[in-house]
Amino acid sequence: MKPDYRIWYNRSLKKTGKPIMVEDTKTGKVQTRARIEFANPAIVKVRYKNAVGKAKRCGATTVMEIYEAEKPRGEIKWSG
Repeated sequence: MKPDYRIWYNRSLKKTGKPIMVEDTKTGKVQTRARIEFANPAIVKVRYKNAVGKAKRCGATTVMEIYEAEKPRGEIKWSG
């Protein structure tokens, strides 16, 4: 099963104030954030050495994967 979102820290963006990278795996769009809040996600996985694609290219070794809830629908609030 493919995660709905992948999240990782990008050290080179620390000075921007938004070093958290959020990839929407459905669209491939990546956004930078200062903070993320979760409201009832179904499954959250964090594994060492699971980086792929854009996360791997920017040097991430550990990526958080978010799988949204089916019922009730989980909501992820982005801020920053």
